[in-house]
Amino acid sequence: MKFQSYNKELERATAQLMDAFNDITITRVDRETNETLNIRVGCVNGTRSRIMKSLENRDRTIELPIIAISMKNFSRDS
Repeated sequence: MKFQSYNKELERATAQLMDAFNDITITRVDRETNETLNIRVGCVNGTRSRIMKSLENRDRTIELPIIAISMKNFSRDS
């Protein structure tokens, strides 16, 4: 039985998904002062524990918001 790797397809699909969700901007408007705050949301690829550990700063707080993408399962229709 021959085995064909689809790693390149997975790599491209992950890159396209990350491009779609990367650099989304949330606009917040303070109703009292009418100031506009633009919050940039990043997109990272990896397991949740690794991502959360890398986002922790010295004060043990996490920079949010963020979109984390991780692959759990993949199947292909033969």
